[in-house]
Amino acid sequence: MGALPRAAWASRQSGPKRAASRDGKGQDDADPGAAGVVLPHWPIDVRFEQISFAYPGGPVVLHDVDPSISLGSRVAVIGETGSGKTTFAKLLTRLMDPTAGSVVLAGAEITDALADECES
Repeated sequence: MGALPRAAWASRQSGPKRAASRDGKGQDDADPGAAGVVLPHWPIDVRFEQISFAYPGGPVVLHDVDPSISLGSRVAVIGETGSGKTTFAKLLTRLMDPTAGSVVLAGAEITDALADECES
């Protein structure tokens, strides 16, 4: 179950991730199953490609955002309350999926990575 305690895992399975799934039908698509990609367990590059995001029933809060984090670099995410810092963290760990665009870790789309890989 990755790095999350059992209670947090259960909460994740039924929480906001379902409501914001890419298919819009509320189905949990967090784990691609046996076909999933195993991410390397060393520093990797991260790219957000034309990310847009809206919480269920709400307006778009991120629109066409394209930040990238180079392999081995250190980054601080700073900003005012409500500027999207927590949303970025949720997108990076797949607690939420973008409504458009993709998150790419080590060259693989995060939707192709095993759920446990995104949590560790």
